[in-house]
Amino acid sequence: MLFLQFHTVLAQSEHTLGFMENVFQSTYSNPAAIPDHYISVGLPGISSAYMGVTNTGFTYNQLVRGDSFDINNALKKSQKKNFVYAGVNVDIFHLRIKARTSFISFHISEKTDARFSYPKDLLSLAWQGNYQFKGNKADLASLGVDFNYYREFGVGYVREGKKWNIGGTAKFLQGFVNAHVKNKNLNLKVADQTYDLTAISNGSLNTSGMSSDFSDPKTYLMNNLTNFSNRGMAFDLGATYKHNDKWNFSFSVNNIGFIHWAKDVKNYNIQGGTTFDGIHYKVPNSNDTSHVNYTDSLKNSFKYTETAHKYTTWVIPQFYARVKYNLTKKTMLNGSLSLERYKAFRTSATIGVTQKIGNIFSLLLTYTYQYRNLDNAGIGIVINPGPVQLYFVSDCILRTYSYSSHPFIIIPKDAKSINFRVGINLVFGRIRLPEKQTAPKK
Repeated sequence: MLFLQFHTVLAQSEHTLGFMENVFQSTYSNPAAIPDHYISVGLPGISSAYMGVTNTGFTYNQLVRGDSFDINNALKKSQKKNFVYAGVNVDIFHLRIKARTSFISFHISEKTDARFSYPKDLLSLAWQGNYQFKGNKADLASLGVDFNYYREFGVGYVREGKKWNIGGTAKFLQGFVNAHVKNKNLNLKVADQTYDLTAISNGSLNTSGMSSDFSDPKTYLMNNLTNFSNRGMAFDLGATYKHNDKWNFSFSVNNIGFIHWAKDVKNYNIQGGTTFDGIHYKVPNSNDTSHVNYTDSLKNSFKYTETAHKYTTWVIPQFYARVKYNLTKKTMLNGSLSLERYKAFRTSATIGVTQKIGNIFSLLLTYTYQYRNLDNAGIGIVINPGPVQLYFVSDCILRTYSYSSHPFIIIPKDAKSINFRVGINLVFGRIRLPEKQTAPKK
């Protein structure tokens, strides 16, 4: 019997990476990107390492004021639905080859992502108590945990035309570990006069691969080489329109797909409601069984079931619209709008400028508005002295913030999201674009 629930496999947007078309990894964000080289090769462990951390609710400076915590201000800055994200991705291998007017690629990546979603009402309830909700309810339905570990095999194709470049990547997903909490209904209603708490719950926890032995990472990874029980598919699609020599427009939709979890599956479901009117203090004695009665009452109030049905998770989709203006042959102005949905829709806007210095060095500076936060200055650096291509890209450059006891500590004081990707690719055969010829004077 199939457990018919569809949940979320995590992903995180990278806003600066999509403008770096001379790096293979830009295809993860912009599948129609046209590179500078005929061949690109990525070797295990060195071609791409990504790390990202996000808290959409509030920044460090909004929580910490001087030497104390300003939780009231952090609550004020938070939205109704917030999440904390952490992810690490490593490329195992990639190969891209130019064939006439097309580019064909293959890549393998290891991906680990986790998100904890928390509603603003949860923070308010914990910090300010239940008085503020008297006669109303605290909505905790968006409370959840998502964790994924999976491997991605991708086959990409880009066709270059006179006006349009069309590209896409078909991806096979090999799932290893998943945990997902979903609350259809979770709230606490506070009585107007007595402040009694009435809890209503209708939620589930689905897991796959959680009973695996992680104590020996090498053995675990070797055992997973042939583990194809949790299979999934996804795809990226993109297109670029060259309006003229100055203007380029591109559009892409990424991570449309799913993973079907079938191995080592557990489902935990809880449904029901109960009213809590406080703890009645009594001097404890050996004959006091009130705590047993209360525990039995909770068990009778909530229906708990444990099953082992297969389930499906969906990848978080991402949408991008980009524009590039070629100011000169070496200087480009960039802009993009993006959209993603996790518990709620969230939009971002990025502007940037790319400066190439010869054929060896390229510098990209960006500025992004994301999660209601303006302080996101990003950078992309590509150094290509020969067949070795080194690159670094980040959507947020960390700032130095001094404490009296720790004068050189680095804290992202005004950032809600931090990420970076770094790696070394091998590239061969620079593509020479034809230069415009002027008609000879008679």
